[in-house]
Amino acid sequence: MAKLSRREFLRRAAASTAGAVLASSATLAEASGTEGHPWAAPARQAKQTVTFTMFGHPNLAEQMVELFNKTHPDIEIKFERSEGQGYSEKVLSAIASGNAWDIFRAPSLNEALRLGIKGVAEDLAPYLKADTEYPADLYLPGVLNSFTDANKKK
Repeated sequence: MAKLSRREFLRRAAASTAGAVLASSATLAEASGTEGHPWAAPARQAKQTVTFTMFGHPNLAEQMVELFNKTHPDIEIKFERSEGQGYSEKVLSAIASGNAWDIFRAPSLNEALRLGIKGVAEDLAPYLKADTEYPADLYLPGVLNSFTDANKKK
């Protein structure tokens, strides 16, 4: 097995995380109206809209969003491309003002962990458990573990 460079590892981790987030959006939408579950939401009347932003990986997110939108007619992902320069400030300002996207790529691993610990980022574990199409074992080992409630500082 070839050794992964740090850059390649980070590229794959980002793509896996973005894929997990989009997959969890489908699971969340499918679970809507399921009483007694952590992901329960009111029944939908029409197409559900989910906002999403990230930087990097030109055309990757656009392709994922296009495919997702085609295969999930009851959900529309509205994607906003953000540039890397000033991205961290943009995301943190949006969170502070209450105008954050439903899904966003964390500016850095450190920021992702801080947002999770502060309860800003939602724990994806219930969605991953419920998702039979994209189970957690499809992703790089250890990548998702950093972003679960079990790893929050108590």
